[in-house]
Amino acid sequence: MSYSLITALPLGSLQTGLTLSAQLYNTDGTTNGSPVTTGFVERPAGSGNYFWTYAGFPDGFRGGVAITAAGVFKMSFAINPQEAENADAKTSTRAATADSRLDNLDATVSTRAATADSRFANLDATVSSRAATADSRLGNLDAAVSTRVAASAAAWANLDAAMSSRVAAADPRLGNLDVAISSRAADLSFAGAVLAPSPSKSASFDLVPGDDYKNADGRQIPFTEVGTWPSLLGGSVQFIITGLIYATAIVTVASGAGKALYVELTAVDTAKLSRRVRYEYDLVATLSNANRVTLVSGSVYAR
Repeated sequence: MSYSLITALPLGSLQTGLTLSAQLYNTDGTTNGSPVTTGFVERPAGSGNYFWTYAGFPDGFRGGVAITAAGVFKMSFAINPQEAENADAKTSTRAATADSRLDNLDATVSTRAATADSRFANLDATVSSRAATADSRLGNLDAAVSTRVAASAAAWANLDAAMSSRVAAADPRLGNLDVAISSRAADLSFAGAVLAPSPSKSASFDLVPGDDYKNADGRQIPFTEVGTWPSLLGGSVQFIITGLIYATAIVTVASGAGKALYVELTAVDTAKLSRRVRYEYDLVATLSNANRVTLVSGSVYAR
């Protein structure tokens, strides 16, 4: 089995019209499969921002993806199954198995079944009738089509049995289960791409100690505005790994929508990083009015 993801690749305005390739890597640094050259699209055209759609991630895959163009490294990002594969967001999802006392819940218009506890012998839930007198703690069962079951037992808080069913078990391990057709899923946080609302979400990437990351080689580190950055006109931006690296960024779009910049690091800079260590960084702007604003915070893994 496999699952699919769509990943944003903000390479910057100087990286337009590229033919990209993606290589999956396991957590030990070994490759997983062959390079993937399909699924890339540049949108908007000529912007240097790409989307990659790939449906072949193996079940349980944990590792990273390196993006290259004509053999030149462009960026990388992490893949963690708990952030992608394990999120259940299917429209047809109906789930109510949160406790050994809740064994089966059939939530169709014509039937409601709740025989999950020795306190319930039988619940016959047809459209015209609802019968539930199986426990001294169950006081009343409203048997209309818009049936509501209100169990007096401490184990049951509310059973909403209309077509837009809501199940909320009173067990402390089950806080809320929304099983309407517009089922909600747990929010995904992409920890991979160098594209993140600043500064609330982190952006991470890998560096090789001792390597140059220069625009002339197509290895610059790009950052693109998501959300709203202040105007960078008349200001400056620094890439900071506290105590190690202080590099001035090159701003390519300073105002308006889609602000962008990139960072160049020298071999002298990256040689300060120890291999197989993760460092925290900040991308900090000093505005024209001397105010200081953190645009992006994230991590760098020194391979």
